[in-house]
Amino acid sequence: MSSLLFVYGSLLSNVPSVQSRNLHQQASLVASVRVPGKLYNLGYYPGFVYDPNATTWVKGEVLDISGASSDLLEILDEYEGVHLPHSEYERRLIPIDAFPEVWAYIFIQPTDALLPIPSEDYADWYLSQPAHIAFVRNGRTV
Repeated sequence: MSSLLFVYGSLLSNVPSVQSRNLHQQASLVASVRVPGKLYNLGYYPGFVYDPNATTWVKGEVLDISGASSDLLEILDEYEGVHLPHSEYERRLIPIDAFPEVWAYIFIQPTDALLPIPSEDYADWYLSQPAHIAFVRNGRTV
């Protein structure tokens, strides 16, 4: 089982959400990375679609969660809603650069009606989006 986690949205170290602060108190930054795929605007937060053949990239961070509480992934699963009926996400292992297995929350719903986020960097993009700013400030707690 991997002790690495890829984050790309409200869990980034430079996105000041309650969830991010809690995660980064328990985890350590391993690397800033770019991952092939696309970000979509889900209204209040982003959805990441991993595509190893994509020509677009998503900026994020790989974190080491080996020193975190034993239930951290369960808490994050709840935050991401992976066990809900019709969940938007699943936690999946993906390869990222030199890391063969990294946990990532992948958006699994159809994207046809969604608008892509035109920047590969959510931390910069969300600052111009009032609904995303409100979610970062007041979103669910981890």
